Amino acid sequence: MYIYLFIILIIIFIYYYLSNKENFKYSEIFLNNLQLNENIKILKIQKSINYNNKLIRSRVGSNILYNIFNKLNGKYYTIIRYPDFINEIKRHSFNNLHNYFKFLKKNIIKKNINYIFDFTGYHGVFDNKVRLWIKLKNKYGRNTANKIMGTTHLIPNDKTLFFKNFSNKSKYIMKNSFGGARTGLTITNDKNEIANIFNTCKIDPEKCIDAACHRKTKYNIIQNFIEPSFFVNGHKFGLRLFLILIYKNNKLESFIYKDGFCYYTLQKYQKNSMHLDKNIVPTTKRLNDFIIENKLPYTYIEFAKYIKKIDKNYLKKFNNLENILKEYCKKIVESNKDDIYEFYNNENVNNFSIYAMDIDIDKDFKPSIFESNYYFAYTKSLRKDVFINMYNDIFYKLGLSNKEVNGMMYF
Repeated sequence: MYIYLFIILIIIFIYYYLSNKENFKYSEIFLNNLQLNENIKILKIQKSINYNNKLIRSRVGSNILYNIFNKLNGKYYTIIRYPDFINEIKRHSFNNLHNYFKFLKKNIIKKNINYIFDFTGYHGVFDNKVRLWIKLKNKYGRNTANKIMGTTHLIPNDKTLFFKNFSNKSKYIMKNSFGGARTGLTITNDKNEIANIFNTCKIDPEKCIDAACHRKTKYNIIQNFIEPSFFVNGHKFGLRLFLILIYKNNKLESFIYKDGFCYYTLQKYQKNSMHLDKNIVPTTKRLNDFIIENKLPYTYIEFAKYIKKIDKNYLKKFNNLENILKEYCKKIVESNKDDIYEFYNNENVNNFSIYAMDIDIDKDFKPSIFESNYYFAYTKSLRKDVFINMYNDIFYKLGLSNKEVNGMMYF
């Protein structure tokens, strides 16, 4: 009997491993960076923390706690990473995260220990696209919010305003903050379809405290589709760059990392098509294969070298792109400043957060930031070296590394 039970357990483990092998492989990027840093000695690794009688681990099941010694300043640190609650609703719930942070303050943080948290606070600050636009609108006005994120209308709040400017010759994107990887959006110019969404949605997005609230409705914003004017071999092009927040010695600093990823639609762009593969850049292994097969720039640094070879105005365009991005990101941070950081007045706690910004650019490289994602995807389509270098440069800012690889744009 016991041998059969043992065999069943082995089969369950193998199934779990095979179905999650990408997570096993890529969730150790953080550990790889610590191991590669000659200034850091890893003293202890803890896979989980007991919270509410459950063992929770870090994002995508990786280790949640590290005790390290830093040779540069001779200090010991406890690193705690963002928890993976498995349940998507809990992960996006303000109240759930607020209670977890209260638990850390009461049960984990001790005054005589130096901490580094791989998070600054609540998950849904920048990575809730609905909330992000609302915060920008409330602080800077609708015109500025639209300039940064594209012309946006709340569903159902802005029904009259939307249809006042509706054109059946334009394309529109309906979105929801709850759900990713293209699951929560539709491209359309069907007036009846859009009207039905406005008429059936009963939840005011301005009253939602978090993205978990948005799951109760299909869509809660509609945006004008931005017609692309910059293409690579006929494919619509986009960037994923990283907004880095570092809270050190009770002072917040904000940066844009100097590397990132290039995205391309899998099919050539067609203005009249509503097909996602012709309009929206993917975030899957299909993109990875597409880039390699077509020998296209994969990273932002590679893209800059590519443009330098084919465009004599490349320097002006990249200066334009980076200056506007810094201006936009400054407004994003300022409009959310009161909600960014959960651990005020803890001199022994330093924090950082990584937000992956999805960006469209026009022919002059003027950007629009249409989405920001907390952390980054652990998938085969993303090159491991970019993340290892980024973590190294974050640790440089925190004083744990004595060298930068690419550096950051301060704003």
